[in-house]
Amino acid sequence: MRRAGFFRELPHGLPEDPSLVESRGGLPEEDRERAAAYLRKGAVFSASGGMFKDWFTGEQVIAHHTQTDGVWMWPADLPHYVERHATALPEELLQRMRDLEWKCPVLTRQELIALSEEFFEFMRKNKKKNKG
Repeated sequence: MRRAGFFRELPHGLPEDPSLVESRGGLPEEDRERAAAYLRKGAVFSASGGMFKDWFTGEQVIAHHTQTDGVWMWPADLPHYVERHATALPEELLQRMRDLEWKCPVLTRQELIALSEEFFEFMRKNKKKNKG
C-alpha cells in the first residue's frame, strides 16, 4: 500500500517522509476541495485514541485514525492540511483521484482486513528498522 500525508514533522511521520513545511501551498486551488472530500471518504482501517493537532496553528483537528482507498493510505488529518494549507499530494494519488472522478472507492470488509494486515506488517518492520 502506498503512503501519503505522513510528514516527518508529525508524530505519525518517519524521518524519511516528506516535509509538511515544504509541502505547504503545493496543491493547486482547483484540486483542494475535491481532494479533501475524497480523502475524508476513505475507509478507516486503523484507529487509536487521541487527537491530531494542526502543526501550523496548534488547533485540535480530528481523532487519530488512518484511512485508505485500497491503494493509498493516509492519516485522518491529511484532508485538513489539503483544505486549509494547500498541502501537496503525490501526483500518483492525485491522478488516481481524477481517474476515479473524485469518488473514493467503498471497500469490502475482506479488503479492509487484508489491508490492515499489510499495514500492521509495515508497522512491525518499521519498528524493527528504527530500533536498529
